[in-house]
Parts: sequence; C-alpha cells; structure tokens
Amino acid sequence: MQEELERLKASLQSEKEKLQEIINERDKLKTLYNEKLFALQAALADKRTIEAKFPKLDSPEHLSLENHARMESMLAFGIGDGGENVSIRNSVNNSQTIRKLQEDLKIYTNELQASKDTIKSLLKEKLLLEQKIQIFEKKKKDEISMMINNYEDKRQNFALKITEFEQKLVSTAEVLRVAESTIATRNIEIDALHDNLKELQELRDMKEDIDRKNEQTALILKRQGSQLAELEALYKEELVLRKRYYNIIEDMKGKIRVFCRLRPLNEKEIAEKKKNVVFSVDEFTVEHPWKDEKSKQHIYDRVFGQNDSQEDVFADTKYLVQSAVDGYNVCIFAYGQTGSGKTFTIYGSESHPGLTPRATAELFRLVDRDSSKFFFSLKVYMVELYQDTLVDLLLQKNAKHVKLEIKKDSKVILMMSILHDANFLV
Repeated sequence: MQEELERLKASLQSEKEKLQEIINERDKLKTLYNEKLFALQAALADKRTIEAKFPKLDSPEHLSLENHARMESMLAFGIGDGGENVSIRNSVNNSQTIRKLQEDLKIYTNELQASKDTIKSLLKEKLLLEQKIQIFEKKKKDEISMMINNYEDKRQNFALKITEFEQKLVSTAEVLRVAESTIATRNIEIDALHDNLKELQELRDMKEDIDRKNEQTALILKRQGSQLAELEALYKEELVLRKRYYNIIEDMKGKIRVFCRLRPLNEKEIAEKKKNVVFSVDEFTVEHPWKDEKSKQHIYDRVFGQNDSQEDVFADTKYLVQSAVDGYNVCIFAYGQTGSGKTFTIYGSESHPGLTPRATAELFRLVDRDSSKFFFSLKVYMVELYQDTLVDLLLQKNAKHVKLEIKKDSKVILMMSILHDANFLV
C-alpha cells in the first residue's frame, strides 16, 4: 500500500510538472504575440506618417511632371526667347527639386510597401499565433480535464484500496491479537507442563519414599486402628453430651425470649422534625416518657438500639439454628405496628440481609460441616396467616387448595397470641 501511494504521488507530481511546462509555453506565446502586435502598431504609425507627408502619385502635381521634363529639354536646346529661357530655367530648377522629391517619394514608397508587407506578415503571424493559442488553450483544457478525470479516478481507486487495506489491516490485527493470545496461552501451558514435569519427577521421588514409609505406616495403622475405634466411640459420647449441655443452656435462657429493637427516624420523620421518645437505657431496658413528665421502663431479654446492625441482631439468634439442627423446634417472629421495621429485621435487603437469609446460610453451613457424619433432608414451606386461615404460598395456581390446620407440638408448650401483622421464621 505504501509503494502504491508513493507511485501515485510521483505520477501526480509528473502531471503537475507537465502542466507547469504547458503554462510556461503559453506565457511565452502570449509574450511573442504582444511583441508582434506592438511592432505592427509601430509600422501602422509609420505608414500613417508617410502618407500624411507625401501626396499620392495620381495627384495634380504628379500629372505635371511630364511638363516639367519637357520644359527642361527645351532649355537644354535653347528653344524660345530670352524671357522664355528665364522661365524655363526656373522650371528646370523646380524640376530638379521635384525629381529629388520623386526619388525620395520612391524611397518612401518602397519603405511604405515594405511596411505594408511587414504588416501583412505580422498580421499573418498574429493570426497564426491566435490560432495556435486557441488550439493550445483547447488542448490545454482537454489535457487539464483529462488530468482531472484521471486524478479523480486514481483518487477514488486509491480511496477504495485504502479502505480495503484498512479492512485487511483490521482483520490482520485481529488475527494477530488472536495469535498472540494463543501463543501466550501455549506459553502458559508449556510452563505449566514444565512445572508438572518437575512435580512429576518430585512425585516419583516421593513415591519411592512413601512406598518405603507405607510399609512402616501399615504396621503403625494396625496398632492405631483399635485406638481410633475407641476414640470414635468417645467422640460420639462427647457429641451427644455437647448437644445436651448446649440445649440445656438454651433452656436456661428461657423457652420464650423477647427482644426489642428500636428503629431510627426515617426521612419523612426527619423532614417533619419529629423526635425520638423511646431510648435504650442498657442492653435489657427501654425507657419512654410517661405521666407527669416521668419516664417508664420496660425490661426485655435483649434490647437492640438504633445503631445496632443486622449482624448484631443475628448474633443473639444464631445458636437457635444449631438447636434446630439438633432436633428442637424453633420459632422466631417479629411483632409491631406498620412501619416499625419488622420486614427489614426478618428479611432485610441485598446489602443488609435479615434473619431469614442469615439463618438459611447458617443452616447450610452446618449441613456442609456435618455432611460427612450425618445425612440431612431439608424441606421448606411458606404459608400466610390471613383471617385465622393458613394459605400455602408455594401451591401451584391450578392445584387444589387443601385446608391447613394449626397443630401444637407435644414436646413444646408455647403459649402466645397470634398477633396481627407479624412476620415469622420457623
């Protein structure tokens, strides 16, 4: 593409040089034409001067030349009387003057004829020059038009070639990028193979050592097999005791625990310039204004202030998930008026998950932790309590609705009122 561009530039430069030569030649012809025209005008001026100075040959003076000649001859032969001779002499003198003038006239006539011939030749040259200039200008216009057309064609072809070359360049660059990426991948694979080869050699050496040690280990394992069985039995006993003591501790805390969480003011309340009237005295006490400017306090198992996060709330309920895995029935619900923050506490948001997503994550963590020791089967259901009626929210649209009944577990005695607008996690 670069060579083609250089070739086109050289061709364009050559065409420009030819055009400049043609323009110079045209200027020379114009200069020559102007010189000839100036010479013609000078000759015409000389002609007019001569014609003004000498009368024409067919004038009356010219017709009396013969009479002057005749009188001169008569004077030479002495013809006529004395008075006539004097008159003849004067005529002869005049004739000599006229003869001289005739000679001068002949010279000037010859010069005039030469000027006329010069004028004719100059006119012919002028005409030829004008014809040459017209032919040259026409030829120049044709050449310029042809050069412009050729230049436009070459420019368009060059633009097309540039477009093709750019497309080829883009495709080549893409191929090159893919090739470089492939080469880099291959180099990484080669390095990995070299590393694997080294590791393989090391593994071979280790295998020889392991084979030697396996024989020694086999004897040790035989002796430790019996010890391991004894330790496993002790571990199972300790596991049962741990679960028992853990749930005893949870029972000591109380089968029913009531937590209180204080919500900060929202944007609307702040805009209305409202103030907080409920405060947490400590981790267990809530205080609010009462009668006669006195305050009243309420005591709970745990109080979460306005600055406590979702993690803080879940920290005191996290171990109930372990109790559920151990086989105990666990129920967590939030109660309060509309806008008090129940949904946020139970479900939360993507950036601040609540109890339900955190308890679910903790449940699966415990399942993964003990999956090698126990087999777990998980089931989930979601119901809505509406007008003392349970509605299965996971039931398909076309499925038949079955009436659900609320049953009490004989293992747990739970006395509470079903309160309006409450969120549950069971």
